[in-house]
Amino acid sequence: MTNLLLLEAKRFFSRKNIFTIIVCMIAVAALFHYRYEAEYEKYPEYDRADIDTFLEEYKVHAQDYTDRIRATQYDLESKTESNKVESELDAQFADFEIQGYQKVVDAWKDCEQFTIMAWYYEGKDPKDEDKAMELYTKADYSLEKYEDIADELEDQGIYKHGHVDWAKRMALHKAYEKEERVEPLCHYIPTGAFSIISLFDGKGMVFFAVLCIIFFLNYDAWCKEFEDRSYIITFTLPYSRTQISLARWFVRIILTNMVMLLFAGEMMLLGMRKYGTGLNDYIAILENGKYVAITQAEYLKSVMLYVFVVCGFIVTFVLLISILLKDSVNSLGVFFFFNCLYLLSSDFIHTKYNPIGLLKISDILTSEGLITMGSAMIAAFVYTILALVIMTLVLVYREE
Repeated sequence: MTNLLLLEAKRFFSRKNIFTIIVCMIAVAALFHYRYEAEYEKYPEYDRADIDTFLEEYKVHAQDYTDRIRATQYDLESKTESNKVESELDAQFADFEIQGYQKVVDAWKDCEQFTIMAWYYEGKDPKDEDKAMELYTKADYSLEKYEDIADELEDQGIYKHGHVDWAKRMALHKAYEKEERVEPLCHYIPTGAFSIISLFDGKGMVFFAVLCIIFFLNYDAWCKEFEDRSYIITFTLPYSRTQISLARWFVRIILTNMVMLLFAGEMMLLGMRKYGTGLNDYIAILENGKYVAITQAEYLKSVMLYVFVVCGFIVTFVLLISILLKDSVNSLGVFFFFNCLYLLSSDFIHTKYNPIGLLKISDILTSEGLITMGSAMIAAFVYTILALVIMTLVLVYREE
C-alpha cells in the first residue's frame, strides 16, 4: 500500500502542478504587496475621508434635530398662547419629543468632540497615533449611554460603519484595556496572521482564486488517465479499485492541504518580515449574541482547521466530477460553473447546509453566518464521505 501512496504522490507532482504551485507562490507575494500592504499604506487617506464624512453628517443631522426641537417648542408655545392645548398630555408628549431630539443632538456632540480632537492628533506632523486612538476610543465609549436609541442613531450614521461595527470596536477596546496594551489605530495591519486570515476569509475574488487553484491541481486526477488510456496500467497494479480510489483520495487531500499550508506559511513570512506575526492582536467574533475579542492566534487555529476540512470536501468533489466526466475540458467547464455560482452566492439567502454556504469561512467562524463552525465541519465531512463513496462505487462498478 505504501508503494501505491508514493505512486499517487508522484502523479500529483506533475509538471503542470509544480508549475501551478510556483506561479501561485508568486501570485501570493503579489497579492500581499499590491493589495494588503497597499491598502494599509492608503489607510490614513481612507480614514481621513471617513472622518470628513462623519463631521459633515454631524453638521447636517445635528442642525436637523436642533430645528425639530425649535419647531416643537414653537408649536407648543403657540398652542399655549391661543389656549389650544387640550390637556397636559399634549405638553407631556411635546416634552417627550424634545427630550428624544435633544438626546440625538447630545450623542452627536459627544462623539464629534472626541473625533475632532483625535483627527487633530492623527493629522499633525508627526502624528500621535496613540493619543488619536485614545480619543477615538472615548468617542465610542460616549455612545454606550445612548443604546436605547441605537436604531435611530444608526440611521443617522453616527456609528460610522454601523452599530455592528461599533459593537466590534467596543469589544476590541475592552480587550486591549484589560490586557493594558495600546490598541493600534488601524486594525488592518498586514501582519502574518492578518494576511492568512484575509487569504482564507471565504469572500471575494481572492478566495475565488484559492478555489481555482484547488480545482486546477486536481481536475485531471482521473481525466488524464481516461484520456490517454493509462488507466489500463493503473488497474493492472496488485491493488483493488477500492484501494486505488482511497489512496488517490487520501494523497490528493493531504498534498492539496500541504499546498494551502505552503501559501499560508508564505503569507506569514511576508507579513512578519515588516509588520510582525500579529498573533497577539485581537479580532471580534459573535458569541452568545454578543461581540467578544479573541487573539488572532486563537482565531487562526480555527481558520486553518476549517480550511483543511473544507479543502478535503472540495478535493473530493473535484475527484468525483473528474471520474464521472472522464474529460478534462468538460471537468474544467463544470468547475468554472461552480466557481461562478460561488461568486454569485453572496446575493442568495443560504440554507444552513448549502455546500456553497460552507465556503463562507469568516461568517461561519465569527458566528455571523447561519451555521456554527462545528455544524459546518460535520456537514463538510458528511458531504466528503458521500462524494467519496459515490466516486469509489463508480470506479468499482464501471466497466473500463
